[in-house]
Amino acid sequence: MDIQELEARFKEIDERAKAESVEVKVEGDADSYGNLRVSARRTASRRSDTEAPPPAHGEAGSAQTETLLDVDLENVEVPDEYVERKIRAAFSIEEETVGLLAGVKVLQPAAGKDYEVVEDYTYAADDYQITAPKGFVYDRASIPRVFWAIIDKDDLSNVPPLFHDLLYRNGGRLPQNLVSPYRTFERVAVDDLFLELMLKTGVRRWRAKAAYQAVRRFGGSAWQG
Repeated sequence: MDIQELEARFKEIDERAKAESVEVKVEGDADSYGNLRVSARRTASRRSDTEAPPPAHGEAGSAQTETLLDVDLENVEVPDEYVERKIRAAFSIEEETVGLLAGVKVLQPAAGKDYEVVEDYTYAADDYQITAPKGFVYDRASIPRVFWAIIDKDDLSNVPPLFHDLLYRNGGRLPQNLVSPYRTFERVAVDDLFLELMLKTGVRRWRAKAAYQAVRRFGGSAWQG
């Protein structure tokens, strides 16, 4: 399966997820960013007119689980130019609002692959505020390669990967002027914030959960704590 075919399969799941509950499970070798298995399943209640009678009061109902996708991404080539194209799409947003959040203003130094924040960007969580400071350079180290294959180009925003990179690179301990009220972050809290930001920037829930599981499984080597 090539990357175009995989994207087409993801689109099919997007359509199913509009009307049905879709679950994802990410598995693989934590030492290899490419060794990832995604299984997306939908659960539908058994139809009483064609199946057995509905359960008596107090009994658990039955359900059917259909595998929509089961693919080892180690066997799917994700070319460098594909990843670069996805990153350029995410980091070209700047002021455009994606989902509920505006993009972070960045620039790309000449002949470079990284992006520099050009003005402070503050995100207000429920009980604290966190700022990505002007001058911070995103170098993508904390984001597994497979993330860019999972997230659709229409869902891309630079906010989730930038904050994830900022916190991973600092081991969850930022300067006090960047977090108010001040707190430090364990790795799981950083990944939880990553999921929160993906959902707020409009990433489809099943894709966001797959990407979250990918950083939980494969992101440990980038954590600088």
